[in-house]
Amino acid sequence: MTLKILLPLDGTALSLEQARFAIRLCQSGLNAHFVAANVQEPASFYEVITARDPTQLQQMVIGTAQELVAPAVALLQGAGLPHEVAIVEEGDPVQGMLELIESEGCDMVIIGAHPHSLLATGSTRSSALRLAKVAPVPVLSVRAPAPPEPDEDGAPPKVSIQDLIPLETARVDLPSLISIRVWVRDDNNQNGGKAQELTTLFQKKQGSAEVRLRLEKPRDFSVIMDVAQKVRPDKEFCAEVARICGPESLEVLAR
Repeated sequence: MTLKILLPLDGTALSLEQARFAIRLCQSGLNAHFVAANVQEPASFYEVITARDPTQLQQMVIGTAQELVAPAVALLQGAGLPHEVAIVEEGDPVQGMLELIESEGCDMVIIGAHPHSLLATGSTRSSALRLAKVAPVPVLSVRAPAPPEPDEDGAPPKVSIQDLIPLETARVDLPSLISIRVWVRDDNNQNGGKAQELTTLFQKKQGSAEVRLRLEKPRDFSVIMDVAQKVRPDKEFCAEVARICGPESLEVLAR
């Protein structure tokens, strides 16, 4: 028997954990077909005015949703697991997922335990909780990996000589795809200064990692765009992004 499993995704690192968990289930013997899904919230006034053409707005919504599910879909595809992508272009996140459960004939939902919902960009955690309560099928929650536990005396885990490797063989695995959240303010001078600092940083730290900007204005709009310049997101780069855009503004989407 093959189970059809719904994966609500939003492009965050936790979405990748959902995909990895799904892969582990199949490696343990589960037969499953996955539906990688995203529900887009209704377009903001800014997006409607900017797009003007309804067809252009629809294409923009679909493109955004496809970008959000792409990293997790790539993991499923790399593992050779059968899957499909389902996008609800506009609507309530919970209602959209309930409709997909019915229309796609899903037997289960795998969702991430996240401070923000995995159903649509900008939704609150209550959406995930609501889905777990009203879904007609089992909802399995996946949590992000827990940090290493300290020793019994409260000290951090000890490092033994076996944990050390020669410096010449050491290798740092940097992310291959990152997201940077940029808050858009009413002050155009402040926005321009922030954009100039980011542009300078990207030029200084050129590398192989792709950058996705998430431009957000509270209660107004949220726009996702890819940056042509690839960067090297090392420790110095991350510190500069935190200084320019604020703490927790950078998120790793793929390694």
